[in-house]
Amino acid sequence: MRKFIAAIFFFLMMFPLFADKPVFYFFHSLTCPHCVQAEPFVDELIKKYSQIEFKKLEVSASQENKIIYIQKIEELKIDRPGVPVFALGKDYIIGFNDSYKKKIEEMIEKNLKKVNTSQ
Repeated sequence: MRKFIAAIFFFLMMFPLFADKPVFYFFHSLTCPHCVQAEPFVDELIKKYSQIEFKKLEVSASQENKIIYIQKIEELKIDRPGVPVFALGKDYIIGFNDSYKKKIEEMIEKNLKKVNTSQ
């Protein structure tokens, strides 16, 4: 039964059936200093981009989140994974410091343009 529930949870996290919004994944760890530094920035992004669904997934303590992380790593063909990972559509950024903020926002804007032109 636990496996069934985990599979359903995994499916819903990876493929939001009723979501019109693009999904931004923030994979992080409680023990990662760069992740801790990135979290307030992600909170700012959540406030700024209401047209995006944000998923903040802590991977060191949650087995379910770790499964989603591994699936996303495989889907994006990331050969040197780590945390933090910021993923939106087929784009991703690994790591964080203040210089990454602009890159992350550019990734978001690029993906929002794709969504807006496809509608």
